[in-house]
Amino acid sequence: MKTIILSLLFSAILLNVFSQEKQNSFNLYFKFNSTTLVKKSETNLIHFIKDAKENGYKVSIETFCDSLGPKIYNDYLSSIRLKSLSTKFTSKGISIGELISRGEILDDKISLSSNRKAIVRYTEIIIDKKQDEENVKKVEIAEKFKNILSNKAHLEPIVLAIQFVPGQDVFLNDSDYKEANDLYNFLNENKNVTAFIRGHVCCKNDPVLATQRAYAVYNYLLNKKVEPQRLDFKGFSNTMPIAFPEYSEVERQMNRRVDVVFKIENL
Repeated sequence: MKTIILSLLFSAILLNVFSQEKQNSFNLYFKFNSTTLVKKSETNLIHFIKDAKENGYKVSIETFCDSLGPKIYNDYLSSIRLKSLSTKFTSKGISIGELISRGEILDDKISLSSNRKAIVRYTEIIIDKKQDEENVKKVEIAEKFKNILSNKAHLEPIVLAIQFVPGQDVFLNDSDYKEANDLYNFLNENKNVTAFIRGHVCCKNDPVLATQRAYAVYNYLLNKKVEPQRLDFKGFSNTMPIAFPEYSEVERQMNRRVDVVFKIENL
């Protein structure tokens, strides 16, 4: 009996060393009398969904409502906010746990806008670093980036296949994250390469949006631990069009882009 107990204890210790679960949470906020998230929360949700898909998070949600209007309506609004938000996760294949609609919050110490919220809790599985490193597979580099290393192709800017939410600096599709990750893989495998990320817009002068979109790619690479001294970014507004004048949506899309100029050290 003593041997069995010691064996079980040893197994539990090993399990704890190699894999742990950590629960985290964050808040999302809704617009007044709506299931639509405020802009900042919508941006945060898009980034979180991408991380949740990559890491296999399981998500639980609680929704709330302010105390304006009849309680019966507020409780109903809280419930449809829950349904709307949970659908955003399930439609992306993310596992859902507990779903709770709490209804209206009666708290005079908190602003009404702070009560129009959802609390999203998610479980993160932390794998032992040594075990994780042993499971790393050989990274495949996308062909468009491989070519940079030959025939001085790095002298020409490479246009990234990344689209953004209209008027924002948020990646639009899952494929946009893949493209950014392909760029990361290339830079991670080639430490002698630096990247100058350039943002462009169509139609009118908008240096702020151009810079924000260039920064979105730059920041993605920083978060993936690319050394900051190997990266730079700048917005060029609409001063460097590929197509001019812009007669069609196809031509406008050609100008609405982020591209990268690479430099290879020690050639």
